[in-house]
Amino acid sequence: MAAIAATFLLGTVGACGSSEEEPGGSRTILQPTTGPYVSVAVNDHFHDVHPEDDVQLAGDRSLVIKNQGSNLHNVTLVEAHIDVDLKTGEEYSIGPPLTDLLEVGKTYIFFCKYHPEAQMLGQFTVTAP
Repeated sequence: MAAIAATFLLGTVGACGSSEEEPGGSRTILQPTTGPYVSVAVNDHFHDVHPEDDVQLAGDRSLVIKNQGSNLHNVTLVEAHIDVDLKTGEEYSIGPPLTDLLEVGKTYIFFCKYHPEAQMLGQFTVTAP
């Protein structure tokens, strides 16, 4: 019975995890959502952190911003006193844990100070670990 419950639990974990085919079957098992959440900065845009994406990150995780574009970008998060430039190929991690700098239950917006006309920003909410 415990094995069935564990299998069910693994199969119902949040949709943000990566998935793998179960050996010998076609059912997909979603992996737990752990480790860093990665957003890529390219073409004056942060990917996968729009308000409509409703990104919720457990406080024990981190948010990693990678500059994979050809322009200089910046990560500014005023509440955490973060103002970091990212050259092409560089990355910056907020956390882990996020709760070292940010509060659980709050929504935060970060932006690129070099591309305000493109409204280059991201948004996420910190949740309990």
